[in-house]
Amino acid sequence: MANICCVIPARLNSSRFDRKLLKKINDVPLLEFVRRKVMQSFLSEDIFIATGDKEIEKINNKYGGNTIKSKKKHKDGTSRVIEAIKNLNYKNVLIVQGDEPLVSKKILNKFKKTIINNPKIKSFNYVTKLKKKKDIYDENVVKCVLSKDNNIVDAFRKNNTYQFKDIYKLQGIFSFNRKFLLNLKNLKQNKRQKIEKIEQLRIILSKNKLKAIIGDEDYQSVNTLDDFILVKKILNCK
Repeated sequence: MANICCVIPARLNSSRFDRKLLKKINDVPLLEFVRRKVMQSFLSEDIFIATGDKEIEKINNKYGGNTIKSKKKHKDGTSRVIEAIKNLNYKNVLIVQGDEPLVSKKILNKFKKTIINNPKIKSFNYVTKLKKKKDIYDENVVKCVLSKDNNIVDAFRKNNTYQFKDIYKLQGIFSFNRKFLLNLKNLKQNKRQKIEKIEQLRIILSKNKLKAIIGDEDYQSVNTLDDFILVKKILNCK
């Protein structure tokens, strides 16, 4: 059994920025741009796009990517990945969201090394220190707080409880031991997860441990059209 693969869950419909994965950066769709970033750390045969949209499947096939067909509708991206990995023979699964074009080789390699060196830990999530106080009020920025041993103990969009110095930004890169991930399908979505649309709450609030990998690269995700414009500016591309 190979050690680790990367799965990118993908769907066209997004409430805040519809069809964003097909918006182009340097003449390639956002999703393909992300896949190429992941290829800096993974062999192409270890990267999979999981989707229920035929249009995404067609485009991914055009660029030579590996597609795993899933149901069109899923509760969240993790649920889609759970369906996708049933026939994959890997010990660990790294999940990268398709709207993370600024993910770096440094981050991905750090993730891979941490997973391999800590086989007893079943789940990890990349986090960075929250640097802008205004992000406390930005519901597009998913935030979290950590325990003393760096487990993620809460995640939220609005903050009325925690001090700025204690808040981290919860990034869209996380990993699971395959067996642990397959068992997640037995956990029901809780009320807060449904309201806030934060996948990690299903793990945290069920008393399972989600270990933080703390980094210093606070990169921009693409949640809205304004985010997409900002990312293109950062990349200095058309």
